[in-house]
Amino acid sequence: NIGRVPLANKVATVAHAYQHHHIRDDGSHFVSKKGYGDYDMKNMKRIHEFLDQAGVFFLATEDGRQARVRPLGAHIEMDGKEYFTVGDFKAVYRQMTENPLVEIVAFTPKDRKWLRYTGRAVFEENKAVQEKVFEILPHLRKAYSEESGHKMMIFTLKDATARIIDMAGNEEMI
Repeated sequence: NIGRVPLANKVATVAHAYQHHHIRDDGSHFVSKKGYGDYDMKNMKRIHEFLDQAGVFFLATEDGRQARVRPLGAHIEMDGKEYFTVGDFKAVYRQMTENPLVEIVAFTPKDRKWLRYTGRAVFEENKAVQEKVFEILPHLRKAYSEESGHKMMIFTLKDATARIIDMAGNEEMI
């Protein structure tokens, strides 16, 4: 079964016979040797370290026909996955449940490179991740409590691609 899914970063993916052909907006393409979104521990570590280096990164969603981008900083690497959080009371959570295709973009000024991490947001209950976030950012414990009525929503990206791009436009798929 062949499908084409337009993504926010102008890359489409066509899956055929367990190979994944990525087609850029300019018509050029490349084939990933691994399954789309199959990241090993080494690649997840590179994504995590890039996000750490950047400090602040940006999450892009869609609100109807309008793009929305907001800064984030909290991310946790655990059990070979990269986890992110948003509040259940925020518009971003509603947008992600209506259209889970998102993109995370980070920039490291020192290296002058950016990361595009694109995929489908999948929310999951994970108390271990939540406790780790509270350990790192204790002020969030009060924001996301029974008292506040707000819940921290934890997500990972599935069916994802990650690219590191330099200022000359050279891309490295990771």
